[in-house]
Amino acid sequence: MDILESSSIPAEIHPDPSISPSMDFRVLRRIGDDALLVSWCANPSKVTCEAFDGYEVCVNGSSYLRIPNPNRWKALLLGLNMAEPLQLSLRLRSSNEFSQQESSITYIA
Repeated sequence: MDILESSSIPAEIHPDPSISPSMDFRVLRRIGDDALLVSWCANPSKVTCEAFDGYEVCVNGSSYLRIPNPNRWKALLLGLNMAEPLQLSLRLRSSNEFSQQESSITYIA
């Protein structure tokens, strides 16, 4: 059963087919009028062989939230404008600033 259907959220998720789904980045649920709970794969060995020290969530191409703990796999994104589709992406942060590992989805409310 799809998580979005089970929580009866009137939205569609469109994964970008050109991005590898190895991080399993997804929207778990919409919270209120302006927030989303997102999650991703907690096993970095599935994602990359390089060392990393956290994540960055971007909304519509701009940095929205930096997560310094590589052991976290959920985040609450507050203050979002749900009037238009949101392009959400998750990047691994490494000592080289950002790795090439990225996963993107489009959220349509």
